[in-house]
Amino acid sequence: MSKKLLVLVIVIVLAGSLIWASEGTYAEIIPLGSPVYQEMDALYALENMGTPSNSRPWTKGEAQMILNRIDVETLTNTGRHLYDHIKESIEPGLRWQFSDGFGLGVNIDVTGEMYKHTNTEEYVMDTDWVYGFERRSPLANGRFAFGIGQHFYNFFDFSFGTARESYYDDIVELKSSDAWKANPGKVGVGALIPFDYDETKHHIYYDQKYELYAREFGTNFPAFTDITQEFPYRSILAFGGKNWVASFARDRINWGNSHIGNLVINDHVKNNTFARVAAFADRFKFEATYLFFDTSPYEEGDDEAADLIPTKYNRIFMTHRMEFRVGKWLNFAITEDIMYQHPYGLNLFYMNPSYIFHNLDNRRLFNSLASLEFDFMPCKGLNIYGQFVMDQARSLNEGDGQADANGYLAGIEYTLGLGSGVLSTAVEYAKTTPMLYRRDGVDFISMTQHGVVAADGYFHVTRFNYIGFPYGGDAQVFKWEVDYRIPGTMEAKFFITHMIHGQMGFFTSHNSEDDNNGPPDIKDKTPYGTVTRSTTLSLYGKYHVPDIVSWIDISLFGEVDYLTRTVGNGKPSNDLQLILGVGLTF
Repeated sequence: MSKKLLVLVIVIVLAGSLIWASEGTYAEIIPLGSPVYQEMDALYALENMGTPSNSRPWTKGEAQMILNRIDVETLTNTGRHLYDHIKESIEPGLRWQFSDGFGLGVNIDVTGEMYKHTNTEEYVMDTDWVYGFERRSPLANGRFAFGIGQHFYNFFDFSFGTARESYYDDIVELKSSDAWKANPGKVGVGALIPFDYDETKHHIYYDQKYELYAREFGTNFPAFTDITQEFPYRSILAFGGKNWVASFARDRINWGNSHIGNLVINDHVKNNTFARVAAFADRFKFEATYLFFDTSPYEEGDDEAADLIPTKYNRIFMTHRMEFRVGKWLNFAITEDIMYQHPYGLNLFYMNPSYIFHNLDNRRLFNSLASLEFDFMPCKGLNIYGQFVMDQARSLNEGDGQADANGYLAGIEYTLGLGSGVLSTAVEYAKTTPMLYRRDGVDFISMTQHGVVAADGYFHVTRFNYIGFPYGGDAQVFKWEVDYRIPGTMEAKFFITHMIHGQMGFFTSHNSEDDNNGPPDIKDKTPYGTVTRSTTLSLYGKYHVPDIVSWIDISLFGEVDYLTRTVGNGKPSNDLQLILGVGLTF
């Protein structure tokens, strides 16, 4: 009896302390996977309000400012449903808010997924899947958040799931890989990995066949040797208020609303590590974001690995962005961005976020970008948008030793209320020149390391990505997408993507003499060299099961993807991919 009384007293004390504060922390970061973003975009389109900020993720403080522009009195039934669902999602305060201002959020996600495909010979890389590693869920994921007052927020997750690489992958020395040997000359990997690194002293490992993605059938239930070591996927320390935020994070980040891929910063990678400061008002937003990159291929058993070029370089992508809202119908943003690398550490002299980065003209230390982005909504539901990025352009007093490098995209999307949900469709086209993101000294290729327990030992596998457009330079991409969603209930999506890609890639030289030490002087138009043509058709659906108990959310989802691609004059290869899953959130 005394034990029961003690438990009752503890419950009463805890209940007394769990008084919801009128305001929690405004600095809480809303993850990019949240439906808040698509729902806010749809609400703005239905109300002919243009687009909300395309620099994401938002804080809850910023999301509230964006939502407060909406006149609730003029909303239709569909608009009011969207508004109420968004408002509930962005209310400040964590799951448990204590009377002293401390907030605590703990959630557990349990997800079961199964994958099946038909072509196990030619579709053997993780990038061969539409539902690839970046979209797959771990078997279990714990999310932990802490807030103090209105201005402090801390978050991290803890995952138990399947890694990208696995025990039976084909992991080889980079110089022995098929991708490396397919390109003659002094190529290497862009400006990151020199062609003449000594593989007898410094081992850089590359995965050229991902067993978990090659096999016919798989799940996200990990074998003991395939458990991921990459968590936390999200970890955030943030300070912020109603109109500002300063954060240091490992998270996904996105600039723009492209359905194919944004040109400066895109969210196609699992996460980035970055420091960010943003201030936002009703008509203007300023942001300075610095992305930090791994440039040190792990050298197995070599204590002097740091002496290997390019491991001695530190790299940081320094950006600033100004976003303007003109009336209700026009949003535009300009950005200036520069990759800074230095062999002996980073010099704060160059890192002023208010400086004009293009005036830093040492091409052995810097490579700059500039971009323009706009959204124009001439009538209710209709949005016309575009982006342009310039990497290299010849001025009047310069020679023509380097090729121009740029990219652009343009799209049109339409949104309307349909029943209790929202129907939206978008058509988009993107094109990049072969030399975009490439230079002989400093380029915009990033690389990461992943530890792998493999059959032949323990390796650190090197992966390469582009910071911006996920397909890099030398690409033409067309996409049509249709999406219908009922907030909190279901979503159905269909899209078709067609891409024409030239031969420019990570292992292709930017130099006409196949020498990566030479200038980027390939002036061919897109597509250049051997052309790969690919088409993808995808159908995705998700259903949220009505609450069985109030503290468990259950969802069912599935996707079917059909892919076909042809390299040069070869025969087309096809693959049919099927994904089924169930998710529970506690």
